[in-house]
Amino acid sequence: MDIGVPYRDLGAIDVSGLTALVAGLDDAAWNRNTFRQEALAAKNHEASRAIVYWHEWDIQANSLGFPYMEQLVARWARAKGLPLAPFLPVEAIVTDMGRVYAFPDWLGVRDVMTPVIEQVVERLGCGRAVVTRLALVSLAPKVKITPHVDGQPMATKAHRIHIALTDSPKVTYRIGSRDFTMKRGHAYDFNNRRKHAVENRGDNDRVNLFLDVYPNPAFSMRADVLSV
Repeated sequence: MDIGVPYRDLGAIDVSGLTALVAGLDDAAWNRNTFRQEALAAKNHEASRAIVYWHEWDIQANSLGFPYMEQLVARWARAKGLPLAPFLPVEAIVTDMGRVYAFPDWLGVRDVMTPVIEQVVERLGCGRAVVTRLALVSLAPKVKITPHVDGQPMATKAHRIHIALTDSPKVTYRIGSRDFTMKRGHAYDFNNRRKHAVENRGDNDRVNLFLDVYPNPAFSMRADVLSV
């Protein structure tokens, strides 16, 4: 969403439960599901690792023309020779901007994530809201995400929130001509409609929670997921 400025620091929030969760993640947890990198993420995000909990789906925005996320997951899993059940969505919400899907990992973290989401929505002051993306994203040392503008339809409607979960003074973000670093435990309303980039010049992984918040949708309702 274009918020009129490069970013807004929404202040410190309580992420104690979330940082404990991240501390317990090993390489196997980060590498188990590569669906985002291989099927969802744009080319310039292939260098990062992610655990995806929620993700929106736009029928017009996918090149395969699939009307449902479940179909893309099935295609990806079958091509890799993987069983479907551990990767298929477990919940769906229908909005005026399309469906939003929860993935299996969400079931194990919702008690930790929900208080964080509630704090962010309160800071935004947007009343009703739907989370359209939720993911932990790790950026390796000495890696750069090149300048880009997020082009998915929901990027025009949703606040892109970054929550810094690691001390990363050598990770530099650029939005337009503005450079800044993030403070651990702070939530940032990030203008992803301006050209932006990030570089990790440090020696440790940078871990952020990405949270897209669609404020005051025209409607939202629970929906069934497909069996494919």
